[in-house]
Amino acid sequence: MAQTAADRSGKPHELSDLQMVLRLRSFLRPHTLRLVLAIVAMFAITGTIVAVPWLVRRAVDTHISVGQISGLELVVAGIFAAAVAQFASSYLHDWFIEYVYERVLYSLRVHLFSHLQTLSMSFFDHNEAGKVMSRFQNDLEQTAQFFSLGVTGISQVVTLVSVILAMFAMSPRLALLTFAVVPALLIAAFFYQRLLATTYREVREAQASHNSELQEAISGVRVVQSLNRQEDTLRRLAGANRKYRVASLRSIAYRAFSLPIGEITPAIGMSSLIVFGGAMVLEGTLEVGVVIAFALYMGSFFQPLNII
Repeated sequence: MAQTAADRSGKPHELSDLQMVLRLRSFLRPHTLRLVLAIVAMFAITGTIVAVPWLVRRAVDTHISVGQISGLELVVAGIFAAAVAQFASSYLHDWFIEYVYERVLYSLRVHLFSHLQTLSMSFFDHNEAGKVMSRFQNDLEQTAQFFSLGVTGISQVVTLVSVILAMFAMSPRLALLTFAVVPALLIAAFFYQRLLATTYREVREAQASHNSELQEAISGVRVVQSLNRQEDTLRRLAGANRKYRVASLRSIAYRAFSLPIGEITPAIGMSSLIVFGGAMVLEGTLEVGVVIAFALYMGSFFQPLNII
């Protein structure tokens, strides 16, 4: 998602994701160790996500379906151990990421405030205090969240690729049939992300204008009253508030599509799994445990796909 920045004149300009990463690099460097530990925890989480359905398949096909109880307790213990490892890895991953996020946000605030002290008086003459404060608070938060969401996105991609490889290793034919709905989802997600990026930027700009008008009206209330400009001030505030409301409602309307799409797509994938997987089991070309493992993998597959 493209971000906005401002030069010394206060005019915003677009920053690509790569430019944003390069700017954040110096703030992330002091936390390299924690980032490395978060990456290690991320791979541990992915390993447990892949391992549990695989162990369930082994329990069903190797023990339960053939009545071989001996050794089943080891598989169950492995599932329990994987669940515990996933809990611990998830806790450590989230703790490291949130710690780095808060420290980076703190450093950005200090750096930006120090930078404001070096700007000339003409900058503040051409930029309302409310708009500057809005950018200071909201855009700074968005910039820091870019890091957190970026790490989350990488984690989801690693999980997604690992699940796909595991499903293809179990049954390439069933995996292809299950993934039939993915291309349509990816195309829709591409255009949807571009649309949301535009609406989010419009909301931030409208919010900055609204906060600027409100701050100027409150700080200059005596001047407004002395010049009898109350109606003009109210009219400008109402206009800024209306633009903010329209932009927010448009963003909400677009976001409302994400939940139905996220619910329908996994349902289609699960239906395909039941139909084709069940037919293959009846034909004797596929074990029941593979279908059960695929059903477990479906949740791990579509969840990161929807987030990405």
